[in-house]
Amino acid sequence: MWDGYLTAIAEFLETHSELEAKIVVDRFHVAPNYRNNFDQLRKSEFRRLRQELTPETYQNVVKGNHWLLRHNHASLNEKERKKLRALFSYSL
Repeated sequence: MWDGYLTAIAEFLETHSELEAKIVVDRFHVAPNYRNNFDQLRKSEFRRLRQELTPETYQNVVKGNHWLLRHNHASLNEKERKKLRALFSYSL
């Protein structure tokens, strides 16, 4: 969570010594940050690959794989896994 959130809780607990609390960070608050960071990385890698690969290779390997990156790998079929492996061969 954000530093401001953690600082506010710590300050509140300091002034209310009769209270005990545990800071809990649930996945619904973590997930948006994870997705945003992942999307920034994905976009920068796709831009890099657009510059480094030929247009044909980019079209075949990168284009349309955005959603494959977000899916659970276990739920992908063999064709989708091959496309993802091809993408990862250019971008680790």
